Amino acid sequence: MEIAILLILGIIIILLPLIGGLMGISALMRVKALQSSITRLQKELMGLHRRLGDHSVNGPAVTKTSRPPVTDPITDLSAQPEPNKPAEQTPAAQPVVNYELTPLEELRLTVPPVTVEGPAPPPLPSPASPKAAPEKSTEKGALELLEAKIGRQWIAWVGAVVLFFSAAFFLKHAFDNSWIGPTGQVILCSLAGLAVLFCGSHFIRKGWRSLGQSLMGLGLAILYATLFAAFSVYDEPVISQTTAFALMVGVTFVGMALAVWQEAITIAFLAVLGGVLTPVLISTGQNSRDVLFAYLLLLNLGVVGVAFFRGWRLLNTLAMAGSFILYAGWHFKFYDSPAMVPAALWLGVFFLVYLILPYLHNLVHKQNLKIEQYLMALANITFTSAFIWHMMQDSHRFTMGYISLALAGAYLITGLVIRRRLPKDVAALCGAIALSVVFLTLAVPLRLRGHGIMLTWVVEAPVLAYLGYRFRYLPLRIFAGVVLVVAVGRLF
Repeated sequence: MEIAILLILGIIIILLPLIGGLMGISALMRVKALQSSITRLQKELMGLHRRLGDHSVNGPAVTKTSRPPVTDPITDLSAQPEPNKPAEQTPAAQPVVNYELTPLEELRLTVPPVTVEGPAPPPLPSPASPKAAPEKSTEKGALELLEAKIGRQWIAWVGAVVLFFSAAFFLKHAFDNSWIGPTGQVILCSLAGLAVLFCGSHFIRKGWRSLGQSLMGLGLAILYATLFAAFSVYDEPVISQTTAFALMVGVTFVGMALAVWQEAITIAFLAVLGGVLTPVLISTGQNSRDVLFAYLLLLNLGVVGVAFFRGWRLLNTLAMAGSFILYAGWHFKFYDSPAMVPAALWLGVFFLVYLILPYLHNLVHKQNLKIEQYLMALANITFTSAFIWHMMQDSHRFTMGYISLALAGAYLITGLVIRRRLPKDVAALCGAIALSVVFLTLAVPLRLRGHGIMLTWVVEAPVLAYLGYRFRYLPLRIFAGVVLVVAVGRLF
């Protein structure tokens, strides 16, 4: 009986903040919407007043004109009786009036307007200079944007985090006291995560995007935590490692699909973050190289699919950083010489993925590249070459020359694609060519010896200088000078 009472109290404790928070957020958003409507109406009213004032001040000046004595084309004024005749006289019969209208063009030609000069009207006072108004309105608009951001986004995020920890602490207390069995706990948490996802989708359809996106991100976090707990927390796992892995993959791809559908980077960020943390959460401490890297490849292909539709550079950076960290963690813990070939092949696969990912959205939609994308490409090739060097420097040093040529060729092809799709983005083209030239230069000492290195660099330096002047790219010209100096320095 006491357990049931405590369980009911716990549910009430969870539901009260949830309902109160949602009602408070809803009321706050309604108030903000009303305030925005009032502000918009006030601005429109002020704009109308301003337009009316400008029209009255800057309108055309009215000149006094006197109508000239124009003979009525319809009736002859001389036919009318004189006004000084006696009133007793019987008036003459009125002539029949012909109502034929004279064309407007003839009136304009025959009756020119006559302007009567008179005293000029007093000058109207010039309107006050509205110099300070835009600054005040700008400051007011920035303040309103900040208030709207706090009311619609930050409070929603804080509410989602508070609700998550409230539910987590209550469930932990219930689980510690064995109120609910392991299977029931997993089912309950899974249903809670799905319910939060449904609520988030409902709020987005109602127009409350920030609250809905926060709830959907919270639902993904609950599902990740539930699957992790189902596999690794209990003494007897509720689900196997394979099942947990497959379900986490499903949650990740559902999250990315929802993010593309709702145009919400928040959901995509949480989905990819959960996907990157999945191998860490379900790790058994064993060497599962191919399973780990196959999962990372699948995750990164999902991110590539998202990048095709959305240019979210933060998401691309998160996926690349997470994959590199997991690869480095495996390498320093499990790598040995017999695993060099598969490790190098997996590294090459990841290099190709991140050769495409930074540029994909911009190439598809023909948008110039940003500096962050070039830095991603630089980080990709640096990470790949560093680990290749670490694996092959002792026993396969000459093979690295071919690998360096392959890297140079990859970025040369990238430069050609950039030139075709983005002909006006000269900086991106020069950046790709510069990376290609660097690894082409490095391939020389890795494959040749003695004077062969000097002769190759002496031939290469003028070519680089020509390309630098041809494309007006200063770093390439500087690099050409460095190559020439190093080549000449080998003579001494």
